[in-house]
Amino acid sequence: MKFFIVIISFVAYSTAVPVDIAFLEEKQFNELNTKWGLNQDGYGASHTGNIYDNGRNVLDGTVSASKAWHSHGLEPDVVGGRLEFSNKPSGSTAFVGADRTRGLGTDVNAGVKYNLVQDKNLNVDVSGQYERHFGGPGGTGKPDAGQSLKLLSNKNIFKIKLFIFVIISFVAYSTALPIDGAVDEEEYLLVPVHRERRQTKWGLNQSGYGASHTGNIYNNGRNGVTGTVSASKAWNSHGLKPDVVGGRLDFTNKPTGSGAFIGADRTRGFGTDVNAGAKYNFLQKKNWSGDVSGQYGRHFGGPGGTGKPNAGVFLNVNGRF
Repeated sequence: MKFFIVIISFVAYSTAVPVDIAFLEEKQFNELNTKWGLNQDGYGASHTGNIYDNGRNVLDGTVSASKAWHSHGLEPDVVGGRLEFSNKPSGSTAFVGADRTRGLGTDVNAGVKYNLVQDKNLNVDVSGQYERHFGGPGGTGKPDAGQSLKLLSNKNIFKIKLFIFVIISFVAYSTALPIDGAVDEEEYLLVPVHRERRQTKWGLNQSGYGASHTGNIYNNGRNGVTGTVSASKAWNSHGLKPDVVGGRLDFTNKPTGSGAFIGADRTRGFGTDVNAGAKYNFLQKKNWSGDVSGQYGRHFGGPGGTGKPNAGVFLNVNGRF
C-alpha cells in the first residue's frame, strides 16, 4: 500500500493537483491490484482498486506512472489515471481517463458502450468514444470522437452466412486467390477443414461497414491454431470490391500461454501490410511473470513502394503484490 501512496504522490506533484493521501490510505478497497514492471525502454507501476461495488454496478480506479531509463530526476515521465464503470446485468460499460507526458501535454479519453441485445446467439451494442490532446508544444488539438454499432453472432444464422459468403467472394475476387466457400442449411465453411469453433462478426460505423470470420483450424488440447479473414468498405467507396481485405493465423500453446501470429492486410490502391510476431513466457508464477517477444512489420507496394522492415525484440518482467 505504501508503494501506492508513492505513486499518488508522483501524480500530485507532476499535475500540481492536491491529493488527500490520508483518504486514499484509509479507503477500504474490496480488491487491490498492484503491478510493476520494466523493459528496455524504462520502468513503471500501476495500482487498480475497486472503489464501489453493490453487486450490480462496479466502479474501479487505476493510477499509473512510468519513467524512461535515460530520464533524469525523480519526477516520472508519464502519469495517468482512469475510472471504469460497469453494469453487471447488462454488460454495459463506461470509462474516462487521462495520461500526462512531461513536456508533451495531456491526452484525455472517454468512452461508453451500451448493450442493446443480449441473447445466447446474438449480441448488439452501440458505443462511443472521445479523445483530445491538451497542451504541449503543439497546443490543444481538435477532439476526435466517433460512435459505432456492432453485431456479434456466435451461431451461423442464414442471413449472416450469406452476407459473409458475399464478403469472402469479394476477397477472392480482389486478391485473385482461389477460396473454396459453401453455404448450406447447417454451417458456413470458409475452407474444407473441420472447425471446432466459429465466430462471425459484422458491423458498421460512421466510416463504413465490414465483416470478419474466425474459425478454429487445429486444437489438440495443448496447441491451437485459429484463422481469421476480414473485409471492409467505406460508405463513399464505389463498386462492389471491398477497400480492405485481410487474413491472420494465430498459434497458441495453452500450458505456457506462449503464442505467435502472422497476418496481412491489403488496402486497395495503397499496397499490403504484412506483420508477424511471437511471445514466449519463460516465467509464470503466482505473483511474477516474464516473457520475451518479437514483432516484424513491412509495407509492400502502393504509391510509396515497398518500405523498410520494422522489427523489434522486447523483454518484459512483471510483479504483482
